[in-house]
Amino acid sequence: MNLKRQIILLIAGILIIPLVSIGIVFTILMSNETAEGLAFEYRHDSHLIQGWLDGERSADFPTIKTDQDIFIELDGRLVFSSIEGLEPAQMAQILADHDVLSSLYRVANGEYRIYHLYPAQSWQIATNNSKFALLVPTTLILFIASMAGWILRSMHLKVRQLVTTTQTIARGDLSQNPTFEGKDEFFLLGESLESMRQQLKNDQDNRTRLLMGISHDLKTPLASIIGYVQAIQDGLAKTDATRAKYIDIIAVKSELLDSRIRALIEFVKLETSQWQVNKKNQDLNAYIETWFAELSNDIEVSGRFSALSNGLPSNLALNFDSELLRRGLDNLVSNAIKYSPLESTVYLAIHLVSHNGDPEVQLQVKNTGMPYSTGQQKSLFQAFYRADNGRNKDGMGLGLTVVEKVAQLHGGRAHYQYLDEQHVFSLTLACLTPPATIF
Repeated sequence: MNLKRQIILLIAGILIIPLVSIGIVFTILMSNETAEGLAFEYRHDSHLIQGWLDGERSADFPTIKTDQDIFIELDGRLVFSSIEGLEPAQMAQILADHDVLSSLYRVANGEYRIYHLYPAQSWQIATNNSKFALLVPTTLILFIASMAGWILRSMHLKVRQLVTTTQTIARGDLSQNPTFEGKDEFFLLGESLESMRQQLKNDQDNRTRLLMGISHDLKTPLASIIGYVQAIQDGLAKTDATRAKYIDIIAVKSELLDSRIRALIEFVKLETSQWQVNKKNQDLNAYIETWFAELSNDIEVSGRFSALSNGLPSNLALNFDSELLRRGLDNLVSNAIKYSPLESTVYLAIHLVSHNGDPEVQLQVKNTGMPYSTGQQKSLFQAFYRADNGRNKDGMGLGLTVVEKVAQLHGGRAHYQYLDEQHVFSLTLACLTPPATIF
């Protein structure tokens, strides 16, 4: 039961149950079937009769109008009966067949005994009704108290669990994995806290992996540079040729270190939203053709072939950051060149797709290669990750991470799949304007 229903049930109980209880008790008390009602009638009739007796008019009793039958005896003799034609001999049987309330009243001329006759077991029934009149509200009050206690206790336990979980997360302890039961609003809030904890833990793991990756990828070429500089200083390079060789190695390692630092700065800017996205409404076809003409030369120089398949309508206008998109596409093509065999073809396919009913532009870069394992596929877009299938160690493992960030900054996604013995990396861009918009 969700929180809203619990509160409604509690309020309804507080407002309705007391009214129902009062109504039931009032109905019972007004039905003249309670012990209090019978006793009241008994006292009323007795006082009336005693008033006549005090007036010494006992010999001529008036007609007493009452809902019960009444007998009056004087010193054991029947002197009045509300039942016409009653014989004294019948009194014993009548008294045996009824519930009887009697009272004794003494006057100067003798003792009068007044009998009030009620149907058999009516007094017991009336007594039970009186008890029931008290039992009903008591039961209902206990019910609402129990229900309120149950609801409040349930809410208290869930709130306490949420507070404990929140305090644990605030302390930086992300190792706990709390479980929340039920399907109410507290459960949904708990699920949100758990999702936040998982995200914080992932971010913490990513930061740790980031620091480890930075230290490793920068330390390796730096250590090599320091080693060769030390060798030159210690006179180990005894010939000009050896010194020139060492200096060339230092230059290569320095360029590698510089490229890694630049890649790291670019990655940090994208991750920390320091990159100023400059989107403009541009002709995407013209942009792709210009970019591909430049890049196809690099692909051919690497000993591979290039091919472009453009399925976009002519002069398609799209709102995008040209420099940022180029970084993403360059990384995809560079990745394809590095990890595809010589004399293979690097394909670029671009076309319109639909995602959740919204149009998107999908750019795909395809290259031949051996398939990755399921675990490798899940980690391809993680920072500093390198698959083991012959990957070049010169990079930092940030290229695909940058691709994913570029897609996200354009309202799209980065995706990988292996189809027909080809690696297919996709980058999608959201169409914020209808895809038929023409300049």
